[in-house]
Amino acid sequence: VKIKTDEVNIMLFEKYIAGGEKNAAYKAISKMMDGYDTDKSYADMMRYRISGNAADECNDIYYVAHEGQKALARHWMGFGKHENAVGNWGNFYTDPAHRGNGCGGALLRLWYEEFRAAEQLPLCFLCTTGSPAIAALYARFGWRPAMEGLKHGPLYLPVGDSPATFREFWQQYYRPSAALIHRPAQLEYRHEIDCLLKFVYFEKGLPFGIGEMESVEAALLYAPQRCGMLFSGDGHCVGWSFDGVVQVHPLYENAVILREPV
Repeated sequence: VKIKTDEVNIMLFEKYIAGGEKNAAYKAISKMMDGYDTDKSYADMMRYRISGNAADECNDIYYVAHEGQKALARHWMGFGKHENAVGNWGNFYTDPAHRGNGCGGALLRLWYEEFRAAEQLPLCFLCTTGSPAIAALYARFGWRPAMEGLKHGPLYLPVGDSPATFREFWQQYYRPSAALIHRPAQLEYRHEIDCLLKFVYFEKGLPFGIGEMESVEAALLYAPQRCGMLFSGDGHCVGWSFDGVVQVHPLYENAVILREPV
């Protein structure tokens, strides 16, 4: 999509699918990340995924508004390439010099049009934004607070015939299982832990994280061989481990843990 913003510059609204053709949107968002050093594990993982290193495991789709190689606004959605995946959505950012001119909103509308028409989607999308203003903006596209009484994130967006509320969703997702299978951690299941499980812990007032690792994301980046994931009998990812310490949904606290042969 092209929008003329003045007599010289043309603003492009473009999609980049990680692992695919490295188009102008890829170049613009990669350049934007060059100087990004806030929240190191988040920035490192974003660079890793933008580069296509996770393309065998994950669907990562970036929407970028740019002029030449300068990104003016961006956002992203990602989910694993497995059945019953949980999606993560966000990374919405507009360059301060271009806020208020509508480019961020136009980018969201481009995503929404494609989202409504897409055939391959996860069970739901989750978003972590802590901004009430951003939460109100996303509400126009169907997002709602995951917990009652909040005016900000965590946010929940049902997909297809998924339940209307986050609580109903996780009550359906976590089903009884007497035994859990422990496997080496995989990036494609990151959102099931760092979003879904973390949000459930938040709802229950429980601390999330294992020791020095506050997320699976950080563990997979810096110590992947020390990280594992736990799966219920129906194949849902319901917990993780780091250095042998396990964190699971409370439903499975008494479940037997079986290690899958390597």
